[in-house]
Amino acid sequence: MSILNIIKNRKIKEYQPVSASHFKSATYHICYNNKWIECNVFHILYHPVLILVSFTDSINIVHNANIYLKTKHLNGRKDISMELKLIQNIPLHDQSIWLFEVINAHLSLNMIEHWYLKRIYNYSQRKGANFIPNFTFDHYKKIVAMFVNPKKTYLISIKNDKIYHHFPIDLCAEISSYNFIGIRNSNKHASSLKINEEFYMSTAACENYEEIYKLGKFSNLNCKEQNNREQSAMTVLPDIYCAQKKVKLVDKLILEFQTIYVTKTIETSNFNHSKKPLFHLHKIWYMQLNNLKNIELVQN
Repeated sequence: MSILNIIKNRKIKEYQPVSASHFKSATYHICYNNKWIECNVFHILYHPVLILVSFTDSINIVHNANIYLKTKHLNGRKDISMELKLIQNIPLHDQSIWLFEVINAHLSLNMIEHWYLKRIYNYSQRKGANFIPNFTFDHYKKIVAMFVNPKKTYLISIKNDKIYHHFPIDLCAEISSYNFIGIRNSNKHASSLKINEEFYMSTAACENYEEIYKLGKFSNLNCKEQNNREQSAMTVLPDIYCAQKKVKLVDKLILEFQTIYVTKTIETSNFNHSKKPLFHLHKIWYMQLNNLKNIELVQN
């Protein structure tokens, strides 16, 4: 990355919205007992930085083991590695998944890239844009490591007092028929959910990026429009998502700042087949993708 590239892309967002409908899924490997094992990785919490990991084959991991995770940037030129700490095993009906905390992250940045990443971090600190207390640059690098490949954005719709409340998230693991969703504890609509209650999670459409993020402060539609939406059979905000699930809450894993909501899918539907799903990619990684045609910047 050159200074010229930084100047050219200086106006794009820190977590840049992109359409990535044809990109190849990231490949991850965990090093355990001196063996590299392919796995699937899902970012699930920001504070601490927690990930869920699933394996194709059965594996037994013990606590206090030295565990490392690695992946590559989409251009294949950057190796990203992370040191992990095992939190717990989560058994499902058809497989086991593992919850890890990311302890350290190495991003393989050159001197200019490291300087620019530190500059982005300092700017966001001055703006007070982060909800994480005592937010350090080392913590920031762990989060940036999770955005090395496009991360899908979802819209959560929860009915409370006969009105649907909508908000976007990017912390979600879809594993088999289960969904693990990370949400801040300050979200009163999510916090009010009780076990066995049902709500919707949808794949957000990149064409509707601005409308989706107007819902980010948990705002509602105006009453007239909301009433019209309520009358629409089986749908919640059908024009701003690509696909939708109705899910049932089966468990909560409550931490100090965020909660993992464990849900089971009970109904699925697809509506806007012509729309592309919305992803986010950190600016430091997007700026290295000038020649990758399958990643499209979402203009807003």
